[in-house]
Amino acid sequence: MAEQPGLSLKLVSNRWVGCTLVVVGLLLISIMLLVDLIGVGKMGLQAAQISGILFGVLLVLVGSGIRSLPDDSKTVGQLLAEKAESILNFPVLFWILVGFIIVFALCFVPPMFFDDSLRLSYFADYLPDLKPIGNDLHYNSSAISLWLQGSSPYELPYHFYPPLYHLVFSPIILFGPEQKYAVMTVLTLASFGLLFLFPWRAKANNHAIFLFFFLTGLISYGMQFELERGQFNVLALLLVFSSIWLFYKLPSFRYLSYVLFTIATHIKIYPGIFVMLFFLRWQDWKENLKTAIILGLLNVAASLVLGYKILEQFIQSLLNESSNPLWILPDKQPINHSVSAFLDKLAKNNDNEVPQEFADWLISSISWLQFVLLAIILLCAIIILWRTFQHKPNLLHADVFMLFIILGHLLPSVSIDYKLALLAPGLALLFTNHTLPDTKGQKLVFIGLTILMSSAYTLTLVPYIYRSGIFINAFPMLFAILIGLTGLNLLNRSWQDAL
Repeated sequence: MAEQPGLSLKLVSNRWVGCTLVVVGLLLISIMLLVDLIGVGKMGLQAAQISGILFGVLLVLVGSGIRSLPDDSKTVGQLLAEKAESILNFPVLFWILVGFIIVFALCFVPPMFFDDSLRLSYFADYLPDLKPIGNDLHYNSSAISLWLQGSSPYELPYHFYPPLYHLVFSPIILFGPEQKYAVMTVLTLASFGLLFLFPWRAKANNHAIFLFFFLTGLISYGMQFELERGQFNVLALLLVFSSIWLFYKLPSFRYLSYVLFTIATHIKIYPGIFVMLFFLRWQDWKENLKTAIILGLLNVAASLVLGYKILEQFIQSLLNESSNPLWILPDKQPINHSVSAFLDKLAKNNDNEVPQEFADWLISSISWLQFVLLAIILLCAIIILWRTFQHKPNLLHADVFMLFIILGHLLPSVSIDYKLALLAPGLALLFTNHTLPDTKGQKLVFIGLTILMSSAYTLTLVPYIYRSGIFINAFPMLFAILIGLTGLNLLNRSWQDAL
């Protein structure tokens, strides 16, 4: 009895395992040949018989090889434990790729190669494209033209960009429609590349992760949508990253940093959430007060740059359009991944995302469910910010960068899928700042969260028309990334600066 816990490979030695496989293989071959003597008339059974013989031969050959290997004194449990331990120590990129491959196998391969037509069905008509290309750019440029002609830019319906937008983007009027779109496309692609430059220089050991997210983000559905519409979310995020980098790395350029951040906030409102990163040390209230006053004055000036009446018209336009039914129509709403739009989509159930009984219940419960989801989102934000405050004098951390990017997707009432292009640089920064924990249990949790976030991100690369169920809307993937981010933050033991 005392020898049982030390059960070694003397009982299950290489020779024993090899002989077993050889015997099993020979037995399988014999059975298949015996079936042949009985006589098999059906072609399917004959094919199964041949398969059994081939598999039996393979077992014999493998068993013969194992039989010749030297024995090992380690127990089977020890060998399995060593293998499991080595797998748990695989680099972070491996687990990112696991999540990517899972979604690739489920959402890219079947619709392309296993179409009902029995022909290759390449992704087509997967964007809700408009003619001419660059619709948003051309449309909003006409608002700039109105302003330059002495009229209010908000005379244009469905236009709700801040006043400073018209001043910053007025040079685009110098170009014709095609040249204008080409300029914006080049700016967007260049901005996307530059977003990876700031952390790339500081994270020399993680270039493979940056390359993965750069390439997948470059060809993603969100980036293609951004380019098709002529949008400038990527440019706005670059302005934010640049302003924060200048603020911390080149203090003599802080006023330029403040201006870049103000521009980002006043061409796309949601970058304003990054303002919390501009406070160097929370204990230094005098310096923080100075920063707050400067940023406050700059933002007031930016709001009034076209005059008080224009500001009033902008606020009214913003309030009107944020609740405009246009954004929740069934044909428009899948591309709006805000909390309210997601729940409205499920309640309408026009794509059979959920059982109809659940959709009917959701109609009467949508208000409190929206409250619950917003409460969870805010709770995750509080956890990440609080833990960062505990370990750092400021918020210059990859988790906070990613948190603000996610909040910029989820909190606005109108948040369109072209903003998904911003996930790639945020996740690249995040995963290059996280390493595997020390304990086995924490490693398993870390790996699970990494696979979850990678899978959710990869699903956002797939056009919504090729997703089904609740995943037709990007909200579940963004929510999963937020949950995973919160889990990684709770596991985190490294609080180095993000840039």
